[in-house]
Amino acid sequence: MKRSAMVEGVFPHPNMLNFKCQICGGAEDRPVVLIPIVGTQEGNLCEAEQIHVDCLLSGLIYYPSSGVIAVICRAGKVAE
Repeated sequence: MKRSAMVEGVFPHPNMLNFKCQICGGAEDRPVVLIPIVGTQEGNLCEAEQIHVDCLLSGLIYYPSSGVIAVICRAGKVAE
């Protein structure tokens, strides 16, 4: 039996206009989340990048001593 979760903040399809996942560099139509861009916040608004959910989750790593969760880009660098 396949399991699925309804998670607020996960979009089933990206906005395909100029979309490129910043982790894998692909533009496939897969679920995405919006990740805020540092330095763009004004009040409760900010700019964000669409990132494939599976790319984000497969690259997460936790550093318990510093309380940091980071993303390791498997390709060795963030897509440009």
